[in-house]
Amino acid sequence: MKTILMIRIILILFSLLVSVFGQEIALERFNTKDGLSQNSITSIAQDSIGFLWFGTYDGLNRYDGYKFKAYRHNPNNPNSLNHNLVRTICVDYKGNLWIGTMGGGLNFYDYSKDTFKSYQYNSEDTTSLSDNSIRSLLIDKDGYLWIGTTAGGVNRFFLQDFYNTNNKNKTIKFRRFLNTTTEIADINLNRITDMYQDRNANIWIGTRNGLCRFDPESQSMEYYFSNPIDPATLLHNDISAISEDKNGNIWIGNWEHGLNQYIQEEQKFIRYPFKENNSYSPSYNMIMCLYKDRDHDLWIGTWGGGLNKLKISGDRIDLNRKIQKVSFLHYKENSRDLYPIDNVSIYSIFEDRSGVLWIGSDWNGLYKNIEKNSKFKNYYIGTSKIGSHNQNNVFDIRIDYSSNNLLLATRHNGINIFNLKNNQSRFYMHDSNNPYSINHNKVRTFFKDRTGRLWIGTEIGLNEFNHKDQRFIHYILDENDPYGHNTFAIQDDRFGNLWIGTYGAGLFKFNKSTGKIVHYLYDSNSPNSLGDDIIWKIFEDKRGNLWIGTSKGLHVYDYENDLFIRHLHDPENPTSISGNKVLTIFENKSGQLWFGTTIGLNRLDTKENFHSPLQFTRYTTEDGLPTNTIHGILEDDHGNLWISTNKGLSNFNISKNYFHNYDEGDGLQDIEFNVNACFKDTTTGRLYFGSINGFNVFHPDSIRFNKIIPKIVFTELKIFNTPVSVNSEMNNRIILKQSLASTDSIYITHDDLMFSLEFSALHFSSPDNNQYAYILEGFEKNWNNVSADQRVATYSNLNPGTYIFKVKASNNDKLWNETGEKLTIIVVPSWWQTWWFKILLVLVIGGFLISAYLIRMNRIKNINRSLELKVQERTVQLEESNKELEAFAYSVSHDLRAPLRGINGFTRVIEEDFDNELSRDLKKYFQKIKNASLRMEHLIDNILKLSRIIRVDLKKDQVNLSKIASEIVEELILSYPDRLIEIKIQPNMFAVVDAGLIRIVLENLLSNAFKFTRLESKTIIEFGSDYIDGKNRYYIHDNGVGFDQKFKENLFIPFSRLHPENEFEGSGIGLASCKKIIEKHHGKIWAESKENKGATFYFYINST
Repeated sequence: MKTILMIRIILILFSLLVSVFGQEIALERFNTKDGLSQNSITSIAQDSIGFLWFGTYDGLNRYDGYKFKAYRHNPNNPNSLNHNLVRTICVDYKGNLWIGTMGGGLNFYDYSKDTFKSYQYNSEDTTSLSDNSIRSLLIDKDGYLWIGTTAGGVNRFFLQDFYNTNNKNKTIKFRRFLNTTTEIADINLNRITDMYQDRNANIWIGTRNGLCRFDPESQSMEYYFSNPIDPATLLHNDISAISEDKNGNIWIGNWEHGLNQYIQEEQKFIRYPFKENNSYSPSYNMIMCLYKDRDHDLWIGTWGGGLNKLKISGDRIDLNRKIQKVSFLHYKENSRDLYPIDNVSIYSIFEDRSGVLWIGSDWNGLYKNIEKNSKFKNYYIGTSKIGSHNQNNVFDIRIDYSSNNLLLATRHNGINIFNLKNNQSRFYMHDSNNPYSINHNKVRTFFKDRTGRLWIGTEIGLNEFNHKDQRFIHYILDENDPYGHNTFAIQDDRFGNLWIGTYGAGLFKFNKSTGKIVHYLYDSNSPNSLGDDIIWKIFEDKRGNLWIGTSKGLHVYDYENDLFIRHLHDPENPTSISGNKVLTIFENKSGQLWFGTTIGLNRLDTKENFHSPLQFTRYTTEDGLPTNTIHGILEDDHGNLWISTNKGLSNFNISKNYFHNYDEGDGLQDIEFNVNACFKDTTTGRLYFGSINGFNVFHPDSIRFNKIIPKIVFTELKIFNTPVSVNSEMNNRIILKQSLASTDSIYITHDDLMFSLEFSALHFSSPDNNQYAYILEGFEKNWNNVSADQRVATYSNLNPGTYIFKVKASNNDKLWNETGEKLTIIVVPSWWQTWWFKILLVLVIGGFLISAYLIRMNRIKNINRSLELKVQERTVQLEESNKELEAFAYSVSHDLRAPLRGINGFTRVIEEDFDNELSRDLKKYFQKIKNASLRMEHLIDNILKLSRIIRVDLKKDQVNLSKIASEIVEELILSYPDRLIEIKIQPNMFAVVDAGLIRIVLENLLSNAFKFTRLESKTIIEFGSDYIDGKNRYYIHDNGVGFDQKFKENLFIPFSRLHPENEFEGSGIGLASCKKIIEKHHGKIWAESKENKGATFYFYINST
């Protein structure tokens, strides 16, 4: 029986040794460059709001997931932190913060005022704090705050008394617990190092010289000391840390001697001294802190030996007290961590409400354990030290089921045979002295064909691996270029051919039976050749169709005709493939084909007839993808797609049409995955994805969503980009009388009209992946959805009124706090925007307008009187001028006509009396004199007529223009009896005009139409009207000789002619008279024409 038990114990020890010693831990590090006030993190706590607080040698730091806010002692501010060396922090039952300093006593942080109140030692007050150097704080279950000092023992006070409403000044009377027992008098018993309350409500107090247990019920103290000759006692009396494991046993850390476990039922100690490279002891002898997380796991911080975790496997095995199922995980340097933790001095450990473990170090800053909630298992095949990413590049992954090792295609190290159990690697690499080694160390792809043969594509060609002989066979695809085929893709088909796709050298079809090789290349003269020589993926679907993804389109191979059918993106066809660069092809269990391009994911909707254009459904970033560049596709056991990209991993729930994206914040080793570097282990359901920095392994069923809803808080208010502090003046007033987190409303004036509000979701798993939405009700109608780096809302020039600013947020798994937080924004009207000012302004303006009106009316009256006088004077002057003009006209008609009549009379006498004596030339000259005098007489008549038109007063009446035009036309037709004439006059055209003057207009326009159409075989004249822009427009159109449009402005100038007089007679006064008459009617006249295309004269008249 003992033998069996020993074997079991040995097996347990062996399994523990393998599993717990030298564990890696992935950490994110923060230091002063990230905003910490100092790099030694002495203590960590989380308040009721959700902020994280970090004590340092140089002040207190508040963290919201994005920024640190430092609080330091300010000698000029009595409400500041009273000492910069913060040693311990605790949060009471109200969620408020208490800070113990080394030299400044105890501080209470007032959230509402963002200030501190300090409590210090007073030699004249026995109820004051016993010492100003505080090492430990503890809130017990009864509501007492315990203060452990470095020289003054323990102090205690009742928190309810502190929060009593009558205690407005927040005074505290401390009860001191000092060791004064003569039996064990030792000053070191008053040097407190740590305090802890166990599940039985006992308070354990660690000192520099022993351990004390205080029983609150009996108010008694029991002491425990080390006895070198008794192994059931403490290792040493110098106690540094105290905590409790999940079984209720007390763990006590010694300074420089290791750990102790106290079994309360047996009242015995078990010692765990430090032993080099031993998983059954802590990794170092100096224990600084102990911390129990939410899973009741105990974490151990050593001073110089890094981080440990206690591992207890079930109940304790009692075998003469020599062997127990207790061991320690020693977290060693992580190969990807630039800042290893294995030799760090650990000051503090804390788990926040998001489940994130924080580790404070001495001088090395703050560490965040990003693996505790990680969804993915990361593997690195090299190191993540700067400049070494090439060693971690994984181009393809397969499983060798015969050994359960992974085959990794690497960038420089050939094939990595990776053992998942021990993370060890061995390599198949090119050896120039070994013809059976792989032909190149840059391995691109693996493929296992139907017969079980393993094919490997490298940068220079094709290899086959003979597993039995451990040899590689090299294949020459092209004798003319034997080592120039960078092989990216391999696939066999149902006919026994092996297809090899290359980067830049096209496609090869290799008949494995005959050895025949056919080379396919792009041919610009053949639409049925490959569209490009860069081959990314070759895939045979379940129906035997061979698909080829290239950089310039998707192809289907036509076996019968030995040609390729191209399918390209068509910008005009939304059902065509989204992009021409097809990187990956995948078929899920239901036979649905998926194609990944650089412009999104595509689902093939066409089921047959692949010769015609294919129809696809597209998915892009607008549908939820993290990027449009798709590098790989796998399917889990539930039919969901897992899609690798150059910006993380995406899970596509097909039934819900929903994408969930993952990045480094979720535990991925990198966000950029390599093309087609993915593999599913069908035996376990695990998925493997290779990236530029190692590879990830996970089972989709093991991924759990973060169900912790984030709490939202307003972190900062800025006015014109200047931060607003509590009770500080800005623009001659105090804007924040309480901290922003405690404020329900803020008032904004005209001096503050540009303000910004910053907010944060206090969920620390992956704060950069938290999402936000905000709205200012009363100003905006829609929510603004923003990412973590845009969590600031800025507004300016708001109208006076009350607005509600609301913000919602999600955690890194998109679980939203829909209730959110809100803040009332009251924009106070300026004095000139108030109701009383507006009324006063209306009265003042009204009075001014009335006064101005009265003044203006008086001025107008005076002006009108003056104008009446001037009008009268001007009327008299005009009457006199008109009389003079009439007299002048009469004089012209009389004085000019008399000589003309004399010239005409004398020429007629000479013609009659001396006809026989005159030569032919003289007769011709006399005729010219006669004609000229007649024209002169006619011209004088027209001038007089134009003068009368200008002076005449209008006598408007309703006039039938159609009737007047008809009368004029009848007279004109009689003058031209031999001409073929067609007249069109629109009936019933009426206008309110001066009948006499409008007849002159129509006579001139119609006579001109008759005159200028006489060369046509048929004269066509039309008089009509149309209704344009609210007016009756009249027109007279003819089919005569027309005129050049560039001369249209000259038509209405008196005496202006466009045609020679020997062609068409006239004085040039008619159209000028028409213009004057139309303008007298407040109208307008114009003409449009082309040479030899007729002319149209338009006019409209204001009839009112």
